[in-house]
Amino acid sequence: MSEINFVEQVARQKLGVGNDWLMYAWEVVGELEHADLIVTGGVPVGLFQRGPRKGRPKWDRKLSQRVVVTRAEERAALLAFEASTGKCSGCQGSGEQWAGWSAESGNRTRPCRRCQASGVAPALEGPQP
Repeated sequence: MSEINFVEQVARQKLGVGNDWLMYAWEVVGELEHADLIVTGGVPVGLFQRGPRKGRPKWDRKLSQRVVVTRAEERAALLAFEASTGKCSGCQGSGEQWAGWSAESGNRTRPCRRCQASGVAPALEGPQP
């Protein structure tokens, strides 16, 4: 499953760039619960061919773009996703949300708390996480 990154989606929209633009760094600005993000990204100029980053994207920092994404903008994007698809934005309809990663077992998931593992978007007027 390919998870939707709503912050990256908002950044692309604000910059007017395509899906080849990828976010590679972000800074948190403000109080953590209500923090906004300064997102940095660009279009990869290739992939590393060898070494510990083999296969990962290379970035030309001179071509990078930065944009502020507010929590309100991110929330509006995820609510728009839920309204248009009927799927939960927390798990994109799978019923499972990412819970962590370890070298031994890789990605770990758990039942989605937002939709109680149903995959269906909770009522928009109900309590929000």
